[in-house]
Amino acid sequence: MNVPGAYARQHIMMENFLINAKYAEWESMRRICMSYSPKIKSELVRELYLLKHSNERKIPMTKLVNEAVTQYLERNRKYGKQEIDSNRNAAYRSNN
Repeated sequence: MNVPGAYARQHIMMENFLINAKYAEWESMRRICMSYSPKIKSELVRELYLLKHSNERKIPMTKLVNEAVTQYLERNRKYGKQEIDSNRNAAYRSNN
């Protein structure tokens, strides 16, 4: 944008402010995400480890977990949490 004199400086200052605000927002979200370290049940970690080594590709455990969480969140958006939880609980009861 071509703005003369003082308006140009004001425009640049406003652009810098917005860029810095976006960066601060992103940095804040990054800190929140980086500090979150969920405790995964040891049985599940063992199963993930075995799954990782069960095929030739040797998919990293983090990728397996990300895929599982992504699928869960997609189903949650599509069907709702209550239905997913009731199906999971029914499957758990039938296995025990």
